[in-house]
Order: sequence, then structure tokens, then C-alpha cells
Amino acid sequence: MIAHATGFWKDFESVPQKVLDIIGDPPGPGAALEPNPLFEDIPSHLLHHDQWRRVKPFSWQYSEGILLKEARGVLFGLRRKCKSVENHCQKHFFVSDNLSVVLALEKGRSSVFALNAVCRRWCALTLACGIKACNGRTTEVGPN
Repeated sequence: MIAHATGFWKDFESVPQKVLDIIGDPPGPGAALEPNPLFEDIPSHLLHHDQWRRVKPFSWQYSEGILLKEARGVLFGLRRKCKSVENHCQKHFFVSDNLSVVLALEKGRSSVFALNAVCRRWCALTLACGIKACNGRTTEVGPN
């Protein structure tokens, strides 16, 4: 929430009190961040290779960085969800091991032009299908 507030207001002195009541006081310089106890990690048994299957193996069409390949992979999953009407107006959770991709998709934009294009497509698909898409990051290694 603080990231959204600082995106709109450049300094905390100009943030309206109503917003500060919601997001709380900003952390001071050098303050240690603590994990949210309400946010649970993804159980490791869900990340076991027996729980996964290959949907569509293909080679990448373009030679681009791993950041964009990971983002396009998550976008591919959303596109598959959007093809079925049963998935419309539902909540879906997408997992990636790339924190930059997760944060860019959650924020809805990126300073990297190509990643921003993926974010725009992500937003367009979620709006068109009424999908509430959440992204999560895991440090576990998935199936190869």
C-alpha cells in the first residue's frame, strides 16, 4: 500500500490523513521489514513435480531476456484461463519464481518497455474476462 501512496504523492508530508489511516506510518530510514504473519507460504507439497504437467511445450519465438520469458509464461497461463467461460469472473492464483515479474503484474506497469507491454495485455485480459488474478512468488524449483 505504501508503494501506491508514494506513487501518487511524492513525499509523505503531502499524503492526506485518510490515506495514512489506512496504510499506517511509513517505515523510517533503515527500518527492518518484517514478514506478514497473515501471509502463508505456498505449501511445498503443491510444488512437487507430481502435481504438475506440461501444458504446451514449445521453443521461444524471440531471443529475449529471462525476465520477459517468465512474464510471457505467466501471461500464457492467464490466456489459457480466459479461453474457458467457466473461468470468467473467478479468482485465480498464478505462481512465478521471478519476483520482478510478480511485482510488475501486481502493480500493473513496469519501467521496462517490453515488460510494460506484457502488463498491459495482462490488465486487458483480466478486465475483459472479469478475472481477479493474484500473483505469488515461490523460491521452490518447479518441474523441468
